[in-house]
Amino acid sequence: MKRILTILAAVAMVMAAVSCEPEKTPSLSFGKSHYVLQADAPLTVDVVTDIAPAADLTVGLTFTGSAVEGTDYYVSAKSVVIPAGQVSGTVTIIPEQNYLAGKTIEIAMVLPAGYEAGNY
Repeated sequence: MKRILTILAAVAMVMAAVSCEPEKTPSLSFGKSHYVLQADAPLTVDVVTDIAPAADLTVGLTFTGSAVEGTDYYVSAKSVVIPAGQVSGTVTIIPEQNYLAGKTIEIAMVLPAGYEAGNY
């Protein structure tokens, strides 16, 4: 009986120690800090998280800069879906034939509730 109580006490201490650890807030970032859109090829931009979501995660995107969407380029979607159990999703930026070098496209994420900004 004494042995069972000792084991139960040890299990209770381990469970208490595990439950006291604070949960890590998941973060979202772009796959790279800088992307370059060529005038003749689409560009794939990665959105990554450090913790795979339990359900599909939709991350909204905004596009600004000196290049004009619909005139200089268009995008495959205004959001990225990171599938459940995965750590990344993508959006594609497609240049129009009149896209000129030197123009910029700035992409920002609309962070879902419970997520923080990552490195990029």
